[in-house]
Amino acid sequence: MGCLQAKDKEPEPPPPKEPEAKKVDPRLPFESYRQLFNMKNSWKAVGRTLTQTAKECLMRLFKAHPEYQKMHKNLAKYDDLDKLMESTAFENASLDVFNLFDEVMETSDKVDMHIATLQRAGKAHAKIPNFTANYFRDMEQPFMESVKLALGDRFTEATEKNFSLLFNYVVEQMLIGYNQAGGAPAPDSNRV
Repeated sequence: MGCLQAKDKEPEPPPPKEPEAKKVDPRLPFESYRQLFNMKNSWKAVGRTLTQTAKECLMRLFKAHPEYQKMHKNLAKYDDLDKLMESTAFENASLDVFNLFDEVMETSDKVDMHIATLQRAGKAHAKIPNFTANYFRDMEQPFMESVKLALGDRFTEATEKNFSLLFNYVVEQMLIGYNQAGGAPAPDSNRV
């Protein structure tokens, strides 16, 4: 006859462990997983209009720097920008650019893989006659403007910062490949 309190009580289970916070590969430009997560969500929104946004970006670049159009063998023959915009060659060239950004977002957990892709793309640019590293930097403003247009009122200061980080990360990795392949330095070395 014992008292209920005298019975051996089963030990209480330990409190559940909090899940470990997801970490971002330190080679990526994002400070936290939340920032990367927000960037991925913004990129998904851009992805819904990827072709149009990519074409808008490349067209803005060509309007600001007509000399860059001449570096694209398949695009140099177009004098009429409307015909250029409608061409399959232009669409393919613009998607080549945006698909690099898309791959970075899709493989943010496989950083080695997309770094290799970006550096390979940089090496390929080193083989283009008259190409300089300024091309990469000159694309930043058209890129940001086209993304802003695609996102509309969802383009906040935080989103702008994230896209700027993404752009600069992609360019940095491409420049590594470009420089490894002996690419021509930028005439204005302060810009790159």
